Amino acid sequence: MAVNAQELQAVIDRLPKTALAELPTPLHDCPRFSEALGGRVRVLVKRDDLTGLAFGGNKTRKFSLALGDAVANGATALVTGAASQSNHARQAQLAEVANETAALMELDVRMTADEMENTDAYVGENYGIVTEAGLDALHLLARTEGILLDPVYTSKAMSGVIDRIRSGEIPSGSTVVYVHTGGNPALFAYAPELISHGDYRQNVVSR
Repeated sequence: MAVNAQELQAVIDRLPKTALAELPTPLHDCPRFSEALGGRVRVLVKRDDLTGLAFGGNKTRKFSLALGDAVANGATALVTGAASQSNHARQAQLAEVANETAALMELDVRMTADEMENTDAYVGENYGIVTEAGLDALHLLARTEGILLDPVYTSKAMSGVIDRIRSGEIPSGSTVVYVHTGGNPALFAYAPELISHGDYRQNVVSR
């Protein structure tokens, strides 16, 4: 069963939920970024760094819907523990998340693990350690579009998009939607790496 955007939104609107942000988040066209990558592929960034996702990963999945259901059933407080982290997800888990959400919305849509792709090719040495390619991606998007990625998560994901565009794995004429899931506060924790990589000078003003 194919579901278009309007039908999906109608289902989401019917469910009880608590607003966690002003929605919908914008979808930004990134023409300067696309041009910097050769101009053969159009790149758009979905600004879900500004809120959670209805069909998001393990960290954000169904949270606004679950919170809405809790409120509708009389809850005045919600205590949640650590769920399986999205950065450790595998194809089967991703499909399970999508299918759980579809079932909650009573949509006759199911995905299989074979329809998901999950790769650690761009992680580098480890999750919390920056990569050159990730820092390159962070600087390029910031300089061309003024959109900030974080140094160890979204920048590595964007480095994968860049690599696949440049290698031709994403063919000319394609449109890519990059879902930006946030993490900008991590920029402050990695200031030395960012300054060094960008060949910037840090000015400290004391009073």
